Amino acid sequence: MALTVANHLLEPASAVRPSPRGFVRNRTAKGTSRADESGITLVETVVALMVIVIGLAGLFATSAQCYALLRRSKETVAVREDILCRLDAIRTLSYSQLAKSTYLNSTLLAPGSAGDANPFGMTTAGMKNFTETITVYALGSQLFSNDAARNQATPDSTGEYGSQMDSAAPNAPKTYVSNSTTTGDWTRQIANALPYIKVTRVGTGATAQTSVISGGDVSPYPMLRVDLTYTWTDSNNVARTQVGSTIVSRSGSLQ
Repeated sequence: MALTVANHLLEPASAVRPSPRGFVRNRTAKGTSRADESGITLVETVVALMVIVIGLAGLFATSAQCYALLRRSKETVAVREDILCRLDAIRTLSYSQLAKSTYLNSTLLAPGSAGDANPFGMTTAGMKNFTETITVYALGSQLFSNDAARNQATPDSTGEYGSQMDSAAPNAPKTYVSNSTTTGDWTRQIANALPYIKVTRVGTGATAQTSVISGGDVSPYPMLRVDLTYTWTDSNNVARTQVGSTIVSRSGSLQ
């Protein structure tokens, strides 16, 4: 008995089995830390929401700009379509009809839907401040494309009128008169030295109204330049303008 107790007292300390309490303490020290178990903070959530809101706002702003550009493009295409339709209608007129403001006002641009440039499509219906203006300029017997062409042109007689076409529509063409029959002997005249007629049509459809701005008859002149000017206020409240032009000869040829 004494020997058994002695052997037990002499047993190495390393051989002693660890207590359950010590085992649990060591496991906790090696386990998941408190920082690893923490969640997302309120500040991080707010910042993430702000980033999302800013991104969505930018997306909506870009979409709105794209829609406005598409709307403006649609309006421009509609006006150009009407200009082409109106030019086709002008080509069907006789020279004497086109040269009289009374005919343009009462027939070609007749009040109501009958006078719409594109009565079937009605593509410009509802556009704000939509106005159509037709200006018919009387031209001289000779046409010049620029100064160089005029300087090489020979008048057929003294006092002959010539028209230079390098001024963009709807600006009036430049008018020259010959001083002699010498090549290049032309003198420029004041603006609108030759007569012109102008008629406007405001609105579309049944509510459209026409008016004669400058009346008269320019049929005695050999050629006419017809300018179509369309103005309107687009969806962004910006004033827009589109212009079409053609030259008509009394002999029936068109340019």
